[in-house]
Amino acid sequence: MPIAQHFSAGGDQDDDQSSPGGTTEPCAFSRPSGTRLVSTGLFPGTEVPGYYQAAPDGALNTSRCVRRVQPFLIQLAVVTVLFFSAPLGAAESWPMSRGNAAQTGVITTALADSYTLAWTYSAGGACTSAVISDGLAVVGSGNNHVHAVDLTTGKARWTVDLGATIDAAPLILDGAVIVGTTEGRLVSLALADGKQRWEGKAGDKITGAATWFAHDGVKRLLVGSYDNNIYCFAASDGAEVWKYETGSYVNGTPAVGMLADKQVAVAGGCDAKLHVVDLATGKGLRTIETSAYVAASVAVADGHAYVGHYGNEVICADLAAGTISWTYKDRAFPFFSSPAVTNEVVLLGGRDRRIHCLERATGKPRWVVPARGNVDGSPLIGGNRALIGSDDGRLYLLDLADGKERWSYEIGDKLSGSPAIADGRVLVGGDSGNLYAFTPTTK
Repeated sequence: MPIAQHFSAGGDQDDDQSSPGGTTEPCAFSRPSGTRLVSTGLFPGTEVPGYYQAAPDGALNTSRCVRRVQPFLIQLAVVTVLFFSAPLGAAESWPMSRGNAAQTGVITTALADSYTLAWTYSAGGACTSAVISDGLAVVGSGNNHVHAVDLTTGKARWTVDLGATIDAAPLILDGAVIVGTTEGRLVSLALADGKQRWEGKAGDKITGAATWFAHDGVKRLLVGSYDNNIYCFAASDGAEVWKYETGSYVNGTPAVGMLADKQVAVAGGCDAKLHVVDLATGKGLRTIETSAYVAASVAVADGHAYVGHYGNEVICADLAAGTISWTYKDRAFPFFSSPAVTNEVVLLGGRDRRIHCLERATGKPRWVVPARGNVDGSPLIGGNRALIGSDDGRLYLLDLADGKERWSYEIGDKLSGSPAIADGRVLVGGDSGNLYAFTPTTK
């Protein structure tokens, strides 16, 4: 595997840590921890790196791809994605588990100084990451149900039994809740009342959230499956458009980005490769060796992919060159957390019970801070702060500059998903079956 730069943080392995790393652990995971075109002036003050990002109203912003001279059809595709991404009349939303189709986990507004628990909702089974739209928080659970909860009161609006465990976070798109199950069903429910609209089918379980893109003005869905395939379904009726075969399970959510003049999906899998797939045709453009299997969702920004894997490394891959730009390796513990990516840093948790903040350009550590348990949760970055949950039952608010803990809340419940945020409210799901909502602390 070609490597342009390798960085090792060094340090001794702590024998007291749980879940030691290496590639001997079976590639069978329970739940993904759960990814930008950027500012053209349509949403002032929202410039961050990558191909897609969540704008303040839940829209997707356009970026460098528009500022550069591009073929007309590419610009048209960009405008189409932008136009269809914002629900009409919607308040601020968080419609995807990592906030945007590039899976970068970044918001453009600052996180609060501290938060207060507003309500707790019992979902009856381990919670997925939540998504938010139109004043509703939607979460899947290990008791086979999808729950829609009033964002303000924490009271259930509706629940639907899908007949199988739900490990995948939902997606909200055009008034529909789209969610996969461990039976391989991809189900579309009406956001307003939970009534089923359609059902698609993969050949095995779906553990990563669906995401979406637009091709020729038509919305399509992407999802990975344990039958080794990445599927593209029509968002209108769930009909299969294409499928792309990898060499093993696809656990996370594919990230959407651009490679030259093509819209592409980038996903890791248990075949220890990153797959770059043409979204128009479903044909593979290239694969990039990672040296170990990938459980997390990849984040894509500016033609590069960022992810940690079970070989105890975090990598940056150059999608155009098909090579690894840098590698970060600390101690012999794997990474399950999906990274958050800004202009400057890559942030993620590790199974070494620590949170790692790396320089995006080089992979060198900016800081590494300890938690009290494995950190499979994926971070959310807003302004100069980051939120991340841990197996130690705490939700941490950290300073992005130095990792200093600004606030934390001991929930007492393993937090292995991604925080969600809308209208200033932060939601996080726990493994014991509760969904927790926090509001900014008022002085």
